Amino acid sequence: MAMSMNAKRRTLEFAVLAVIVLIPVLGILRIDVTTGRFIVFNHYVLWGNFPLIFGSGALLIAAFALIYTLWGNAFCGWACPQNTLSEFTDKIMHKFLGRKGTIGVDTADGKFATKTTGQRNKLTSYLWITLILAAASAAAAVILLLYFFEPMEVVRQLTGTATHQVDNFWMFFWLGFFVVFIDIFTIRHAWCRYLCPYKLMPVVFWNKRVMKLVFDEKRSDECKTCQLCNVSCFMYLDPRTPEAQDLCVDCGECITACEVVNEKRGRAPLLKFYEGWFGWFNNVRQKFGGIDWLKVGAPLALMAIFTGMLIYGWSAYVPVDLNLSLKQNLSAQGADGVAESQYRIRVLNKALAPRNYHIEVRGINPEVLSFVDKDLPAGPGQELSIPLTVRLDPTKLQAGSNTLVVVLTSPDRPDIRLIDRATVVMAVAAPDTIVPEQGFDAGMPTVGQEDDGEEGGEEE
Repeated sequence: MAMSMNAKRRTLEFAVLAVIVLIPVLGILRIDVTTGRFIVFNHYVLWGNFPLIFGSGALLIAAFALIYTLWGNAFCGWACPQNTLSEFTDKIMHKFLGRKGTIGVDTADGKFATKTTGQRNKLTSYLWITLILAAASAAAAVILLLYFFEPMEVVRQLTGTATHQVDNFWMFFWLGFFVVFIDIFTIRHAWCRYLCPYKLMPVVFWNKRVMKLVFDEKRSDECKTCQLCNVSCFMYLDPRTPEAQDLCVDCGECITACEVVNEKRGRAPLLKFYEGWFGWFNNVRQKFGGIDWLKVGAPLALMAIFTGMLIYGWSAYVPVDLNLSLKQNLSAQGADGVAESQYRIRVLNKALAPRNYHIEVRGINPEVLSFVDKDLPAGPGQELSIPLTVRLDPTKLQAGSNTLVVVLTSPDRPDIRLIDRATVVMAVAAPDTIVPEQGFDAGMPTVGQEDDGEEGGEEE
């Protein structure tokens, strides 16, 4: 037996909620609140990674533009979590306050109102509504926590089995709780009318072929006293009027109600979806001449561009960051009177797993270095800072430019090899100046460089 429209919609709504939960649980996307970095596929992504950061955001916007171009407001009624929670709240309100009972901001005039229908114990009803919505808000707050803390840490903190308190954990919980509670208790569908950014899509991508609800005006005489479509609309619209199109979320509840009534009368429903481009894709030959490629093609082209940007970003991604920098601008005097300059070697493990790294310093006489090759462990997301001192001894450094080379490898990932450089200028009269190598972008991995007969490079 084929699924009804309502069953399909509920299935998609729950699927979207499941995806929202699985995204942080599977490590697809999370934000580390301690560092402010994104965690994507269990790897840290720094804000400076423009292809990944900008490409992801732009691709998401382009995808929403394409969804609107093909299906109009159907996303709102079929997949939007805000609408799912609002519908859930409506059902709770109707159960305890009556068929048309409600609390919240009216979508028609924007005013806050309460209404009960039928015989109801208001105090008991309000108490049950508050408890149920508080539980739903707490569940939503826990989902929010998953986007900022490790899933197991969330479990430990909530169950009281954690060995230490995590900074800002309960602040995020209570912030999420109160925001969601206020939203579903008072705002709900008013968000769709006054605040939702998705409503900006018609300004740019509106066209006549977008999928929308239509009423058969020719048979309007058959629709006089039923009013079931009005009753079924949780947006409190009259689906038969053109004015309803601006706020209609294309959920199809009114269509289902109309089908039920007219099926008993042996007639076709008066309400249906105009499928627009979606119908065109199902019947290419009939509508080939009316394609507006500017409307449909623009989001597709943007999605292709931003997808390419993401692919490039991931192909160039390296799960460790190496940076060699001068710690002090001026040289310091060593114990033997020879000038010294201090460097800092910074290693950032961008993986959510411990890694071992091997660091070598080359290119300069080892006798002037306070550094020997090291094997260093780094925890998940840990940043290591290793001091490196160069003694500017004119008897052991040649006059002019001396290239200081730092090489990082990992026994855990043989494919990783990063190189960073700085130029030590040894002046005959004043050996106290160290300047960065001209044209070198410090901190960026060097690909395909040769050093001491070895070929440097890296790939994830």
